[in-house]
Amino acid sequence: MIKVFFGEDRVKAKQEISRTLGDNYEVIDCAELSEQDLPSIFLGATFFDAGGRKIMLRDFTANKVISEHFVEHFDEFKKTSHSIVMFESKLDKRSVFYKSLKDKLDFKEFNAPAVNNFSRLMDIYRAAKVDGKKAVDLLRKIEHEEEPIMFFGFIVSQAMKDFAARPGVQEKKALKTLAEIDLKMKSSSVDLWLLVESALLTMGK
Repeated sequence: MIKVFFGEDRVKAKQEISRTLGDNYEVIDCAELSEQDLPSIFLGATFFDAGGRKIMLRDFTANKVISEHFVEHFDEFKKTSHSIVMFESKLDKRSVFYKSLKDKLDFKEFNAPAVNNFSRLMDIYRAAKVDGKKAVDLLRKIEHEEEPIMFFGFIVSQAMKDFAARPGVQEKKALKTLAEIDLKMKSSSVDLWLLVESALLTMGK
């Protein structure tokens, strides 16, 4: 089984991954993989995994070398006995991967929900530009209603709009701060809300 999950609503996508693969599965970051790695992932088996492995491949299509190789050898790899989910942060529907396999693989898109509490989120963003502590206090009142990655994406989008309208020193610093936090969110094991709060505390300085 091979499925492809993509879209902006990562929360729902991850919930569906758990429903599909269960709670215990391998996670493979595809950024550094080469085409030589694919047979062992899709077709390899071990004594301990006689029933098939459960694997989540992160950003498989972002690595064009392996995704295009996968397309070329799809008839072979589709025979996998493993349960595999490709979890894509972004999926280019113009890509060779999507155009070639859209009718052959199970693609499921998770669209971003409408932003809840828009006015309150804007209040937090505006506060962060002048008073980071106040922004954090406001955020903590609605954290339970939001998801950190989606909220952070909202903050980034607003900062980009501000920079486009007025590319000043403060706006540029804010984007730099958010870019640094974004990298940490993708690689750190720290609670994501703590990283978001760190962004709010520093983006206005």
